[in-house]
Amino acid sequence: MAFSPLPAAAATATIAPAGSFKIANIELRGLQRISPSTVFAYLPVHVGEEFQYSETPKVIDALYGTGFFSRVNVYRQGNVLIVDLKERPAINDIRFRGNSLIKTAQLKRALKQAGIAKGLVFKRDVLNELRNELLAQYYGQGKYNVKIDTTVKPLPRNRVDIDIHIIEGKTATIKQVVVVGNHAFREQHLLGLLDVGTKPWWEFWSSRNKYSQARLSSSLNTLQSQYLNDGYINFALNSTQVALTPNHRNMYITINVHEGEKYSVKKVSLAGKLLYPKAQLMKLLKIKPGEVFSRKQVLDSVKALQNLYGDNGYAFANINPVPQVDQATHEVSLTFFVDPGRRVYVHEIHFIGNNGTSGNVLRREMRQMEGGLYSTKLIDLSKRRLQRLPYIESVKIDTQRVAGSDDQVNLNVHVKERLSSSFTASIGYSQFDGITFATGISSQNFLGTGNSLNLSVNTSRINTLYQINYINPYYTINGVSRGINLYYQRTDTASADIIDYNANRLGMAVSYGIPLSEFNTLNASYGYQQVKVTVGTDPAESVTSYIADYGSTYNLFKLGAGLTHDTRNRTVFPTSGNYQGLNLSLITPGSTVKYYKVSYFNDQYIPLSSWLTGVLNANVSYGAGYDGTRTLPFFDKYYAGGMGSVAGYKDSSLGPRDPVTGQPTGGNFLTTASAGLRFPAPFLTNSNSVRMSLFYDIGNVFASARTFKANQLRSSVGLGLEWLSPIGPLSFSIAKPLNAKPGDQTQTFQFNIGTYF
Repeated sequence: MAFSPLPAAAATATIAPAGSFKIANIELRGLQRISPSTVFAYLPVHVGEEFQYSETPKVIDALYGTGFFSRVNVYRQGNVLIVDLKERPAINDIRFRGNSLIKTAQLKRALKQAGIAKGLVFKRDVLNELRNELLAQYYGQGKYNVKIDTTVKPLPRNRVDIDIHIIEGKTATIKQVVVVGNHAFREQHLLGLLDVGTKPWWEFWSSRNKYSQARLSSSLNTLQSQYLNDGYINFALNSTQVALTPNHRNMYITINVHEGEKYSVKKVSLAGKLLYPKAQLMKLLKIKPGEVFSRKQVLDSVKALQNLYGDNGYAFANINPVPQVDQATHEVSLTFFVDPGRRVYVHEIHFIGNNGTSGNVLRREMRQMEGGLYSTKLIDLSKRRLQRLPYIESVKIDTQRVAGSDDQVNLNVHVKERLSSSFTASIGYSQFDGITFATGISSQNFLGTGNSLNLSVNTSRINTLYQINYINPYYTINGVSRGINLYYQRTDTASADIIDYNANRLGMAVSYGIPLSEFNTLNASYGYQQVKVTVGTDPAESVTSYIADYGSTYNLFKLGAGLTHDTRNRTVFPTSGNYQGLNLSLITPGSTVKYYKVSYFNDQYIPLSSWLTGVLNANVSYGAGYDGTRTLPFFDKYYAGGMGSVAGYKDSSLGPRDPVTGQPTGGNFLTTASAGLRFPAPFLTNSNSVRMSLFYDIGNVFASARTFKANQLRSSVGLGLEWLSPIGPLSFSIAKPLNAKPGDQTQTFQFNIGTYF
């Protein structure tokens, strides 16, 4: 006896033939990819059971409901129950074309979250789900004119490929944003807080007027923060209406707000298990009685308390601010409830992402030790030290509880490495050096050891340099560094528009850096340099007279000493901290000539916002001869002018000039300073390798400190761009000299391309 299959939808509504039989065996037919064990797991009947014909719909529904099958038939042959199945095809691949705004990997992630991915079962209705999910992704980016076409291509072994062709169209443009219900702040002020809106005609790089759901949400949060930080604790966003024109090209946004009344702080108190004197804790609170209520100050107070407890092992201290609102007087009383939790210790530190760097190299920078008491201060310091390594781009540290322990945690240190080793062969151009050729092997992280090795050859119309430089930052276990530098340099100044001479330098130096504290380092070095000079075709009097007095070959024995203080958060485009140093270079007795040079520099980085950094630089350098040497040699004088000195003036063109040739001679005393604002390029806001700046430069070089005159300082203002490109650092500046004198050589546009340093 046999009975026909019933459609799943109809099976429960049709009366099956009466009767039953005992199942001797169950036979599955039509399976290709799905295993029999999977089917048996879903079957509601089993071998040896009495099967009632009325159970047929239940069997069909159970298997059809898995979504694995497009057809389910059930038969009886003797006492064998036969289940005949047709599997749905599996998705072999999903291919995209035409997408540029949203990357393919991002689209695939979104589809996977919606249950659509390679290897999963394909259903016809999945195409609608797929299309709707993709539309949601593009609508969120303001692409309301997007068109999505899908094609299903059958493949052998019951598989399909899904081809998705996307025509993204143009992003909807925001034509107007209106805030309704505001009284405390002018609408123009509130609109200026938003990341979306109309833009000025000259701001051609901005995407501010391009709609994005994520940026609108971020803007609304910023708007809410403005009110909550200024006492409006009952502020509410009543609604946000986004109107789209019929052609889907333009948008109008209306934001309806309820401000409420402005509240001040009546009382601030602490409660709970404090552990520390209340007076000490109260000093950490940023919000005070009598002030306007501010959510930011509340959160800053919580953070300050958590840092105190975290510095002493309480990694999971819970600080809960509880407000009591007096609606009649418009005052808020705040109580910070403190639950420090248990004191915890660091069990293990795991490094993640260090594919090219030894874990020991990273571990030696950690100030938080395994087995030590947890300290947020030491963890932050460890993060800062790791970020300052030239081969590390970014660092993130997570705290994870140890399973089965309530007083231990592990630290997971996620690092993102920079490309630290390279073979370079480049051609560049500099307005000072002309065409430059560079080749070399450079590694800031040689074989993952953290040591630096540089083998390079650089040639230009002025300088040719062959150099081998090796630095071990941990020459001793205590962090004393040692560097070895060997070099040969040929210099021909005829093309540099300064005093004319040729010089060949051969030298070596060994340097040490001795850490005195976390941020202070004592530097010491010794070395030897031989300099052979010849006069050019148009020599200056200062060159010929110096050679007449001291000869043309100079054997120089060098001693160096210095002290540096460095609190920068990173070495590449720092955004906070200070870097300053005092250095002395002494050409010792026994040398052909004897002289010394002293220099001091100070660089200050001030975070003004999340994207804007204030930069202040100052430099003072002085040199002089001693023990019978009357002045600095002409080949080791200071020069000023150009980028990095005083932009807007030609390189090395400022200061004293030869009375006969009129060429710059350099000087014994140099002073420069700069103030600027550094920010990401508006057209590359997410790039870590490009920065722009507005700057003011001032400085000059003088024959000696006695000849310094403030009215002889030159100054300029300008716009600069720096790009750490794959071929080397690129620098551009447009500067306007503010007080150029007759005879000064000015240069509005200056640049360096592809020159390594």
